[in-house]
Amino acid sequence: MKNIFEIICKKCRGKCCKTVTFLSQDDLQRLKKCKDMFAQNKKFIHTRTNNHFLMLKNGECSFLDPVKGYKLKEACRPLECLLFPLVFKSEKNDIRFYLNKKCPYLKEISKKWVSETTKWADSRLKHWKKAEKESFSKIIGNHPSSHLHVL
Repeated sequence: MKNIFEIICKKCRGKCCKTVTFLSQDDLQRLKKCKDMFAQNKKFIHTRTNNHFLMLKNGECSFLDPVKGYKLKEACRPLECLLFPLVFKSEKNDIRFYLNKKCPYLKEISKKWVSETTKWADSRLKHWKKAEKESFSKIIGNHPSSHLHVL
C-alpha cells in the first residue's frame, strides 16, 4: 500500500482531502501515539453517537504537507486515509467496497492494489463497532452515487 501514497498523495497534494475525516476508536488510539507528528490546526468533534471526526482548517488536511505529501507515517494514518480512493459502506451486515471516481489518479491504481487493500481493510474493519461502520456508511451515503464505482 505504501507505494500508492508515495505516488498519488505526493502528486495530488490533498486535492481530494477536503472533507471531514471519520475517526474510529482504533484510529483515535493510533493518532494519540503520533500526536506530535501532525499540525496543531486540527479540530476534533465528538458527537452524541460517540463518533469522532477531524475537521480541516481552511479546507486543508492536517495530515498533509503541501509540498511533500502525506506527513503521518503509515502506522498512524486513519483508516479512511489509508484506503482512499477505496471507500466502503456497511449494507445489510455486509461491507461493500467502492472506488471514489473523483480521485484524479484513479487510472494509476492497479487492480492488484484494490484487491489487496480490500482484503486488508476487511481485516481492519472487524475491529470496528457496528455503530462506527453505520456512521461511516452514512457519510459515504451522502456522496452522489455517480462518485462511486462499484467493485
